[in-house]
Amino acid sequence: MKIYLLSCQDAVANFRQGKPAQSASFAGFQPPGFPKTVVLKAGYSGSKGWSSSKFNSPLGIRRLTRGLTQQLLCAALALGMVVATALRVQAGSIGTAFPLYVTNFGANEIVKLDANGNQTVFSSGGYLNFPEGLAFDTSGNLYVANFGGSNIIKIDPNGNQTVFSSGGFLAGPTGLAFDAAGNLYVANYDNQDIVKIDPAGTQTFFTLVLYLPTGMAFDASGDLYVDASATGEILKIDGNGNQTDFVGDLDFSGSQAGLAFDAASNLYVAQPDTIVEINPNGNQTVFSSFGNLVEPIGLAFDAAGNLYAGDGSGEIVKMDTNGNQTVFSSGGNLSGTNNGAGASYVAFSRAQHAVEIANAGSNTVSVINPSTNTVTATVPVGNIPVDAAVTPNGATAYVPNAGANTVSVVNTSTNSVTATVTVGKDPVHAVVTPDGSSVYVVNAGSNSVSVLSTSSNSVAATIPVGNNPVWVAISPDGTKAYVTNGGSSTVSVINTVTNTVTATVKVGFIPLDVVFTPNGTQAYVVNTVSSSVSVINTATSAVTATVKVGIGPANIALTPDGTQAYVANAAANSVSVINTTTNKVVNTIKVGSIPVNIAITPNGATAYVADTGANAVSAINTATKSVATIAVGHNPVDVSITPDGSQAYVTNAGSNTVSVINTGTNAVTTTVTVGSNPVSATAF
Repeated sequence: MKIYLLSCQDAVANFRQGKPAQSASFAGFQPPGFPKTVVLKAGYSGSKGWSSSKFNSPLGIRRLTRGLTQQLLCAALALGMVVATALRVQAGSIGTAFPLYVTNFGANEIVKLDANGNQTVFSSGGYLNFPEGLAFDTSGNLYVANFGGSNIIKIDPNGNQTVFSSGGFLAGPTGLAFDAAGNLYVANYDNQDIVKIDPAGTQTFFTLVLYLPTGMAFDASGDLYVDASATGEILKIDGNGNQTDFVGDLDFSGSQAGLAFDAASNLYVAQPDTIVEINPNGNQTVFSSFGNLVEPIGLAFDAAGNLYAGDGSGEIVKMDTNGNQTVFSSGGNLSGTNNGAGASYVAFSRAQHAVEIANAGSNTVSVINPSTNTVTATVPVGNIPVDAAVTPNGATAYVPNAGANTVSVVNTSTNSVTATVTVGKDPVHAVVTPDGSSVYVVNAGSNSVSVLSTSSNSVAATIPVGNNPVWVAISPDGTKAYVTNGGSSTVSVINTVTNTVTATVKVGFIPLDVVFTPNGTQAYVVNTVSSSVSVINTATSAVTATVKVGIGPANIALTPDGTQAYVANAAANSVSVINTTTNKVVNTIKVGSIPVNIAITPNGATAYVADTGANAVSAINTATKSVATIAVGHNPVDVSITPDGSQAYVTNAGSNTVSVINTGTNAVTTTVTVGSNPVSATAF
């Protein structure tokens, strides 16, 4: 196979100096299915292909700043790919960021706990009258089910109280839960029903739930789960109020209270002395019992997957992913009073919501407010920013600057750079660990990964990996980092405790993307030139399957339940769907020209594919596999979906815009002008 291509080094240097790119030739391998001769020049000019003009394309810039060798570039470009290493959304967590808020039922207080368990009173007295359930809206306001007052209290971020809704259907409210549209659902203990309250505070009767409903939680598909505390039932309720028994009778004795879902869609139920785990099929096991658990009521997960229980004995009990207990905070403002129990329901504060756009051509980050879809700030960063990784609490964004060998640390509240950290050569990707303590930065040009401490914003470790690393993914439990090494066709496995490479896994030719299943047992690696996906058993670091997909796979995304993997085949204009149980391709879906990136909605209903050669996004219905085509701007390269799943943001690198798609209608609702050459979107 003969490929004519410019030298990476020369092209980058010429681009920075504004000079024309120089071409060079390379005779390499002959992958099956590829033409024997491919003529490529620097600069992409849309449907006309590769031009020999100045190397002034955002897509070309991004390709070269990945730090790939000429051979890698040749292989990738031979596939006809525009963005071989298109960035995938890194959505910040909702409702998983400290501080943790706790209702003290007997003391009529809302107590705030920091990450070390230190207590302060957030709000007390006023309208509070035996407070129970808690829930945050997207603006950071806290809603409290006021059991004694039969009303819902709204508390702003400064602790100021107002009555959000009262009277009407409300009678002894306990559990609270918001849906994706911002409607608040209330479990009415006394009336034995569920009330729906819209954002304006207007109540409607939703459905009857007999036998004393208390805790509630929505799953990723938007179904509401409610415990009927008097009978041991868990009810599943769809959007129309239709009920089915998810669990007809809990195996473990005692009335239940709080509910919470983990990232793998397992439901956790608080019972006296016990936390019960129920998998998506309704099978029950004891997750944790006795020890510090006396009267667990409310449940909430942090970003690292630890479960917190508000215990009426006056404690907050923290359980790790194996169910091991520690007392996170106790006594003080959590203690009960003569009026009743102490700590009861718990809720983490919600992350601040925004969409960060990395503008590679203007060395800025555009900040979009998803409520108004306007640019609220433009933050100057380093040379050629290509990514943004946001901490779980939404407070800080880390932006790798490929042209400056730095990472800009951005305070998302003030939209200002608070630190600039020097890392390795050509940093092209960053990811934050689930607990928010570290950032792993891939340095494509120095064959290394820099580990940044988020507490000090300094480099804590530099880890040598394989040749030309391009992507890193962190396991759901935060213990491992997998790095794809495009130049050595390997994956480096990093122990995140010791920050050492514990295994090097041989995969297909030019691995670019990697993603973990929600339970962390398997990792899927996209091999671009081999046109395959390697499946790695994370316990043994062994490849257990190699799945052939379409030509030139560039990106992969898993459904939230982990049952299917969607692979964008950039040179085949298709998406391969892999069953992760059998590791077989079960569907091949035709999409637009040069699909380079996939993002799936949190409920798993729709996969959005950026078709950069077609100036379109393909919306795939994951149930029917039907496709809707949505026209967007020029050269779309990235898709990011808001955590509530309501909007998709598409960066159009060729037109310096972002298309905003309403995921309910699959229509573009607005087009936002941003900086030059937007290459990455991160919604959180």
